[in-house]
Amino acid sequence: PESLNMSLIAVLAATLAMTNPASPTTVIQATATPSTQTAPAGLTIEAMTAYLTAQGLTVGAVEQDGDRRFAPVTDGDVRWVAFFQSCEGEVCSDLQFSFGFTNAGVTLDGVNRWNRERRFLKAFYEPATPPSTAPAAAVQYDVILNGVLGVEQLADPLAIWRGSIPQFPGTVAGAPPAP
Repeated sequence: PESLNMSLIAVLAATLAMTNPASPTTVIQATATPSTQTAPAGLTIEAMTAYLTAQGLTVGAVEQDGDRRFAPVTDGDVRWVAFFQSCEGEVCSDLQFSFGFTNAGVTLDGVNRWNRERRFLKAFYEPATPPSTAPAAAVQYDVILNGVLGVEQLADPLAIWRGSIPQFPGTVAGAPPAP
């Protein structure tokens, strides 16, 4: 049995040597050499806003506050913001959807319940502080982008976002937000 294993190893080694003219060192070096071609590190702001518009959303003008670029988005009666993150020029490698509201019914327990029950969207609680008379809640969804899949990579995250946002106010406040 041991001599059979040694013979099998010798045959495999010989087969590898005959079918691969390169030495093992050359094979290792060839596979370890990184590719010089890289895809863009995300999507352009223009492509993302055009995609959101094509999905029936109303996207406002892209605004800038310091290094942060964002666009207001209206989906029926719901208004939220798309933040374009980690941008190099007009190409961004991630996108954040964000929605928030104030309501006297917002509670820390409601926000914690949301975070326990939802995997992708994370909520935050802000207690009432003057001049506000009501606590606030915000929810965000971070989407990591790549340059290979195109705008179609936004389809699933956008569906999750749009399907979850109508449930957010009722979960964290027990009532819809004031207009």
